Amino acid sequence: MYHLVKWLKLPRYLANTSTNGLSNEYDMFCVASEGYAELFVRKGVPESKIAVTGIPNFDNLKTAHNNNFQFHGHVLAATSPLRETFRFDDRRAFIQKCKAIAGERTLIFKLHPLEDAERAIREIHENAPNSLVFAYGDINPMIANAEVVITQQSTCTYVAIALDKEVHTNLNIEELKQLMPLQNDGLSAEYISRICERVLHTPAEVLQAKRRQAQPRLKREQARFY
Repeated sequence: MYHLVKWLKLPRYLANTSTNGLSNEYDMFCVASEGYAELFVRKGVPESKIAVTGIPNFDNLKTAHNNNFQFHGHVLAATSPLRETFRFDDRRAFIQKCKAIAGERTLIFKLHPLEDAERAIREIHENAPNSLVFAYGDINPMIANAEVVITQQSTCTYVAIALDKEVHTNLNIEELKQLMPLQNDGLSAEYISRICERVLHTPAEVLQAKRRQAQPRLKREQARFY
């Protein structure tokens, strides 16, 4: 969908989040890591508009270990709303894969918030009747307490990698490691706020001049230095 949207100039939302940053309708684009900065530049985002700040919801993930989630040593399977976003999902095969990886260990499924929970729960109970299913709740403590994490196409895979879990996923692990959001000890939000303050205090004529620049390949600004 990303390539179709880009080539045919279709509305960007049809490609979901894969077109992030391509509108160019902003003054600065805060990204999670150097890996993401390089990815967005390859997609055509002007390098001069990118600031590497980290991202709050994937920063300081080690704090997930401080939790009161009642299970430990389990195998956690995080589902993705593939069918809800018009993609193929052999859910039965995925459940069987999870059962094989879990073996005798407790198998817990955490459903994606966008998923048809009623259908998903029914399928899990039919194919893995001894497993547990959580339709709601913070997934990070579930990952922190898990022995193994299984995902389909979920960004929570970053949490599992950051917490050094055994990970099974449909995604490319090596690519995810390159994109891994910075762990700034919880300061990513502050770095983003500094960028916002700087933009707000930049004279309008200066911002307009930058917007008129065609495709400058200026040195990328490093938010952590502000």
